[in-house]
Amino acid sequence: MKEKTDHDQIFKTLFKEFFREFLEGFLPEIAEEIDFSCVEFLEQELFTELNRGKRKLLDLVAKVRLISGEYEYILLHTEFESSKPDKKKFPERMFKYFCQLFLKFGKPVIPIVVFSDDKVWRTPVPNTFTMQFKDTQYLRFFFHSIKLKHYNWRKFIDSKNPLIYALMAKMDYNKNDIVRLKADFLRLVLNAEKNIARRSLLIEFIETYIILNKGQEKQFEEIISQPKLKEVRKMVTVYEKRGIQKGELKTAREVLLDVLELKFRKIPYSIKQKIKRCNNLQRLKQAHREAVLIDRIEDFKF
Repeated sequence: MKEKTDHDQIFKTLFKEFFREFLEGFLPEIAEEIDFSCVEFLEQELFTELNRGKRKLLDLVAKVRLISGEYEYILLHTEFESSKPDKKKFPERMFKYFCQLFLKFGKPVIPIVVFSDDKVWRTPVPNTFTMQFKDTQYLRFFFHSIKLKHYNWRKFIDSKNPLIYALMAKMDYNKNDIVRLKADFLRLVLNAEKNIARRSLLIEFIETYIILNKGQEKQFEEIISQPKLKEVRKMVTVYEKRGIQKGELKTAREVLLDVLELKFRKIPYSIKQKIKRCNNLQRLKQAHREAVLIDRIEDFKF
């Protein structure tokens, strides 16, 4: 049975680690106001639909300070949608999230939605919610809407932003060029991000969302065998299970430990020892994927 991909968790993990790059890439006017040395992620913000009693853990809520010092802090709330929601109900739902955050914290809230489905929409999901009676409008709520498939990857080719290079896998491109583009996206990530743990998150994202068939895999191997892509080939052999060889066990262990330390800062000694003793490359690859997806070190089973 094929394991279901947890798209929300993949995006949450990636955007949490590359929060600054996310804002600089898509909302630069907001990014330039934020003091990124003081960012706190609120992990357990629950939304309760009062009339139905339904509860939902909000995807990503960041508590940030402004460079200007105008507020003690503000909140940035980001939701990740992997399928097109009901265009009539969704804006109201975002408004309800906004209301609960504002009532709880009493601080400005900037709402953002990232749509990652692979469809090109003929009719967009409205990013406003209004209330009016006759000719008088009593409320107009707005949220930032980012529909990845409506961006052409070429627009960001000179961005130098490692997150954007990974997100190209969800942008608009010619499917006939998918093999070459996968190699290009990996090359861009490699050149833009030198931290091995952060880079592994970006590579995992590209691997998850650009899946090649057997024929395409063969073409891909031929492309990355070119001299100018030798660094990509080296990277692929580390991160892809088909390319990891016995001699690279040490690197595979180090990559896994780096990702865990990046996400959780402290790793229990027992887990470190198990990883260092592991000689199963496929298990290390699987554990790497698990490490990317989990929210707590207690959920890491090795």
